[in-house]
Amino acid sequence: MTQESNELIREVTSSLRNEKIKEFYLKNSKRILIGLAVVVVFVLVLVGQSIYQKKQNEKYSINIQKSITSQQNGKISESREDLERVFYNKSAPANLKAIAGFRLVAVYLSDNSEDNTKKIISIYKEINECKKCDEYSRDLSGMLWGKFSISNDKETLYEEMIEKLKKAENSSKHFKYEMAIDRAFYELEQGHLDKSTEVFEFVSTSLEAAPGTKETAKQGLRIVEQKRAK
Repeated sequence: MTQESNELIREVTSSLRNEKIKEFYLKNSKRILIGLAVVVVFVLVLVGQSIYQKKQNEKYSINIQKSITSQQNGKISESREDLERVFYNKSAPANLKAIAGFRLVAVYLSDNSEDNTKKIISIYKEINECKKCDEYSRDLSGMLWGKFSISNDKETLYEEMIEKLKKAENSSKHFKYEMAIDRAFYELEQGHLDKSTEVFEFVSTSLEAAPGTKETAKQGLRIVEQKRAK
């Protein structure tokens, strides 16, 4: 086949391909335009969200910085107000809310009233259940929620408290065994020696628990044995 023939075939093939593309476009032009419009809208939404998120980060970061400055200058009331503006605002970015929450707890602890204690428990609970917050903050707040609840929540019944403690404990990746220890001591406080022993033994023999946590569990077992001996 000559070069001229090959060239002619390529031209015809190209022409047919162009005709098919043109035909396809004419038949589906409406769908194509709608698809393009959807893509454009999607990109604009993403860009808009990015700009909005950046502004929100800047806005609430300023509040947190102001609260730190106020606290350093002894203006606790102003510090609390700035932190509350962040933590109790639904539009605040999740991780900034967590930071504000932890700092707000420190402010509430300076006035250790019953009302503030309830607020502290509520803050820890909210951070622990915050799906957009980082994992470590969730786990840390879960552990602290358990400690404060065990020590200060006298309204929640035993069964409900145990259920909540187990839920927070099972969802934790960083403080699972420390939270189990708190639950064991709570069982001990309630006089449930068998249940307390079961948890202490679980932690003390676990390969994943930290050495210090395992030692605390062993001390707990000794306390249980002392109570049994009485």
